[in-house]
Amino acid sequence: IDNSRDLGKQIIKKVIHKRKQNANLIEKYTASFYSNGSMEILNFPKKIIGYDIQQLDPNLKLDSLRNKYVYKSELISKVEVEKPHHFKEIINAHKTKGEHRGSNFQTAFDSNFDFYENESYRNWKLISPISNSALAYYKYQLVDEFVDTKSNKKIYKIKVSALRNVDPVVDGFLYVCDESFQIYAVDFIIKG
Repeated sequence: IDNSRDLGKQIIKKVIHKRKQNANLIEKYTASFYSNGSMEILNFPKKIIGYDIQQLDPNLKLDSLRNKYVYKSELISKVEVEKPHHFKEIINAHKTKGEHRGSNFQTAFDSNFDFYENESYRNWKLISPISNSALAYYKYQLVDEFVDTKSNKKIYKIKVSALRNVDPVVDGFLYVCDESFQIYAVDFIIKG
């Protein structure tokens, strides 16, 4: 395990070193975007201090079956981006149920994370796992290597873990291309 941690940290140091250079390679792109999100209540009581939870906050809009989901959404769109200021999204299909209450990643614009920046998501000051100060917030472990069949490049799968769960950080996996040290993919949950 120690060797995999050392290798993961060595790879991340190279990714951090080439971060600005790799970010400049992605000035303009188009993409298909799909979002399927939900907000749910876990372990909510039926009553608090003798009051029904729906009476305390009618905005929750819980259904009569006490479904744990307060909000669900699904969206399909096309995105055109040209840094630094052009961001165009064309929504092809959209379905919602419930009230998101201002906290969601429903559209591509709302979900615009950039892990090449020090703050991946400015609204939350989310610290990128490849930021200048990333080593003070994360630990890394190389868990797998594989070859992408389309590009024929070796990809490293690195487990990214938060050192402290109270910081605005992520947990999950970062996939990195060998040699270029570009981000290939991410699979993260947000902590803190």
